[in-house]
Amino acid sequence: VVILLSARTLQSVVQLAAIVEAVGQLHEDSTQAMIPVNLPGFCFPDHEYYTKILPTIVPLNTLQAEEGLRTFFKYIAVGFDTRAADLVLDLQAAHIMSRIPRHFVSTRSSRELSDLVVQMTSSMNSSMRSSIVTDVI
Repeated sequence: VVILLSARTLQSVVQLAAIVEAVGQLHEDSTQAMIPVNLPGFCFPDHEYYTKILPTIVPLNTLQAEEGLRTFFKYIAVGFDTRAADLVLDLQAAHIMSRIPRHFVSTRSSRELSDLVVQMTSSMNSSMRSSIVTDVI
């Protein structure tokens, strides 16, 4: 999961929810990778953010949001300066890509999902073939 951190990320309920959800999924599936990408203008949260600002943005689940954010910010963010020259942008993008795992351990649930997709695709293909045959005849 690549999460882009922009100037207004910490004020967006949607982005905060995405971060907390990504952290939760990471705990459930250790094969995932989480890559925070720090864009220009992003400021990391301080004590004041957690005590004064976060409760106004997420009033019902403040403690859960704070725990998820604190866990998330333990991961080292990759800088991505969008104002840089093309060569620098290419190098920064390559660095981010290098942090994305290339090999995943197949879990039981992912194998079951894969089998289901294959079954659905097979049945769709066979039904399409039979409809083509009936249309031709």
